[in-house]
Amino acid sequence: MACRLTSVVRPRSCPATTASWGGGWHRAGCGTSPSSSRPTNSSAGRSTPSVGKRSAGRRSRHSAWGCRRPSSPPPAAEPGRQRGSGNPLPPVPLQEPSASRVLGRALRLLCPRCGAASLYRGFLAMHERCAACGLRFEREPGYFVGAIYINYAVTAAVALGGVLVLDAVVGLTLAQELTLAVGLAVLVPVLFFRYARSLWLALDYLVTGADERAERLRRHRQ
Repeated sequence: MACRLTSVVRPRSCPATTASWGGGWHRAGCGTSPSSSRPTNSSAGRSTPSVGKRSAGRRSRHSAWGCRRPSSPPPAAEPGRQRGSGNPLPPVPLQEPSASRVLGRALRLLCPRCGAASLYRGFLAMHERCAACGLRFEREPGYFVGAIYINYAVTAAVALGGVLVLDAVVGLTLAQELTLAVGLAVLVPVLFFRYARSLWLALDYLVTGADERAERLRRHRQ
């Protein structure tokens, strides 16, 4: 009996142990109760060692470190698939926008390539580059000379067209026509200045983008 008791290893996670019937050890709170180890009336006449063997068999089915075996750890994620790993995912290339989308971005004063950042940091002050995609806006000195022609054409169309329409509808005098024309010629260039630059940048992006695509296609064929 003494040899059988010393051969049983007590689990560390269940320090509270009690002696059960037949010389076995019972772990409190490990899914078995002391009453489950007691022999019934029908087995009272049996020898005590048989009860100890049954208790040892039940104990062998439990983990030596606790009542439940630790679950296996989840599989490790593939490298480059989680945030902060050493192998980040490759960047997604920007898709070439259509001409209508580029012109729509120009009217909203946004970057013609990505449409995610504004062109201006103030009313007249323009950013040097796009904060989202890095597109350089003013590529060289005198780059926005073409925007002056766009602004001039829009100013002439608005001033002359407005005077002619109002003269046909209302019947303005010569003094009124001159006053209206001069007022529009002063206000329209200032108000349309940012849009003239944005439209020029969008047109240049469409032209240079088509040239770059043609050059890449020519090199690919060679």
